[in-house]
Amino acid sequence: MSKSYKSINESTLAISLNELVHGFVRELAMACRKVSIYGSDHPVGMKAIDKPFFVLDEIFRFRNHVNLCLHGGLLYALNIRLKQSLFTDEIVRYMQILETEAVLFDRRVTMTEFARFVDRLVKRVDLSSHENLLSTYLEKNNITTIEVNSERAFKFFESQKKYRGDAYVDLSVKNLALQQLGDSLMTLADINRRGQTALDERGIDFTLGVIEYLLPEKFAALPSEDITKTLTDLARQLNTLPDDDKKRANLLNSYRSLYSLVDYHPQQGDIIAELERYLSTNKLPVEAAKELSTPVGAIRVALSEQIDKLLQQLFLPEYHQYETDEYCQAFQRLLKTGQRAKATGVVQSLLHSLTSPDGGVRQRALQLLVCSIALFDLVTDTDVFESAVNRVMTDLSQKKETYEYSEIIWQLLGKCRLVRQFDLMARLAGAMAQRRQFDGNVAVYDSMAVKKAFESLSRREVVKALVDDMIRADHETSRHIRKVLISIGSEEVAVELSSIISHPIRQVRQQSLKVLAELGKASLKVFAGIVMDDAMFERESGRHELPDSKWYVVRNSIFVLGSLRDPGGMSPLRLRLNDSDVRVRREIVSTLEKIGGEDACDLLIMMADDPIKEIRESAV
Repeated sequence: MSKSYKSINESTLAISLNELVHGFVRELAMACRKVSIYGSDHPVGMKAIDKPFFVLDEIFRFRNHVNLCLHGGLLYALNIRLKQSLFTDEIVRYMQILETEAVLFDRRVTMTEFARFVDRLVKRVDLSSHENLLSTYLEKNNITTIEVNSERAFKFFESQKKYRGDAYVDLSVKNLALQQLGDSLMTLADINRRGQTALDERGIDFTLGVIEYLLPEKFAALPSEDITKTLTDLARQLNTLPDDDKKRANLLNSYRSLYSLVDYHPQQGDIIAELERYLSTNKLPVEAAKELSTPVGAIRVALSEQIDKLLQQLFLPEYHQYETDEYCQAFQRLLKTGQRAKATGVVQSLLHSLTSPDGGVRQRALQLLVCSIALFDLVTDTDVFESAVNRVMTDLSQKKETYEYSEIIWQLLGKCRLVRQFDLMARLAGAMAQRRQFDGNVAVYDSMAVKKAFESLSRREVVKALVDDMIRADHETSRHIRKVLISIGSEEVAVELSSIISHPIRQVRQQSLKVLAELGKASLKVFAGIVMDDAMFERESGRHELPDSKWYVVRNSIFVLGSLRDPGGMSPLRLRLNDSDVRVRREIVSTLEKIGGEDACDLLIMMADDPIKEIRESAV
């Protein structure tokens, strides 16, 4: 199973594991029913198995294991008690027949292994023989990624909290992961230091990517007094142990790991100040003192004051020697020292300055913002960057933007694409699209800034790069890129997508057609042009059918015209009503049915006289 770590963000963390496990069991029950009838090697059975496997793959984005357990006659998945239904009853029945109480899927499971499991699950066998047990079957076939009635499968269920899937509770990825993390500072420090090894030892089953994303948030929510006390307690213990004591080495590692998390706490200044006060009155071990050997708190304060003075100076009317280098260095140090709240405040202040009636102020703010955006590290500075995007979206919705916003929007979009934050890019592009209306074939903007930003975004090389990204991306990322392309909504997008509507990979063709169906007049113009192009309908003398290279383009172009349901699509179709390729005429009938209306009915009446019976019957 492919389990590349996809980017974790707030929208993915909001996904309900309750809905996912219910979907998995539903699709598994349907797959079991079809496999029991057709077998796992039959196309119907194989297609049915695909569906629960893909849901399983989605769950594995967040969890390392997925368990199914029968407890008190009720079915649990991921320790969530499932709502009773025909689907859960079906799985319960299969498990009871095979005397199976606990199943554990590992994220390394392959489609082949999963298919063999389903095939064996529905097969009726004599269970009086140990050889026919499901666990024995898996062991004989060297399937180690699925465990049945194993000690680990039972422990997975028994050691974790149970939830009710029929109750109104938050069973999102984020909430359940935060619950597993707990509130122990030593646990957080251990996970911060040892990563996946610590998670495995502590029975935390969420993926490292999810935990690493949530760790700063979890730490930031804990009381600063508890953090300070834990650090000072560790320091005292270090003082009591000799240098060569193994326990001392572990304590020192815990101290360093815990201290490194302090940057994420909103009261980091208070925590560091308390530690510095402790240092001034107590002897700390040399290694622990090194963590405070530089006046971190003082540096942070100095940096904050420095950037405030710089901004005050740079915006003075009489200040003419305008250089951004010193500001850029100060802002970069602000980010590197973990002062993200201050950095957010600076960016918000500069965005506010963009709305100033003074053109000089706006230009200075623009230069500083461009510098700030370039410095963002979207691994560590995500919250600062998202706050900038959200502020721009709010200003667009309230129509507060000035012309200078066009450059800021373009910079933000470029940063999103550079670090593949296409979810943010889609949100911002969607907010821009709200400021545009279409009058026939003409796009009308009520904002010059938005128009300029869309012009930059519609450049051919940009659109081509986005389409290439969409082709190579995973399912979720490609969905966000499709939203971006739909928001752009230009002929450049339609032209670029027209080049891949006959792509050899079916998924790529489907993605392009989904976008094209949403582009309206832009798609209409491009694909009407293809259907009207006589060169696309040329073929060898005496040959009725179009060559494959042309047929796929023509077929998909006609399909797009139908998907648009625009009466304007009938003009090019009229030219091809008598094409010698019966496939072309069949597609035209289907498209006219989608477009509908009196004119479409008139064309269908004409096609009711087609020499081919199939076309005549379809047209009636």
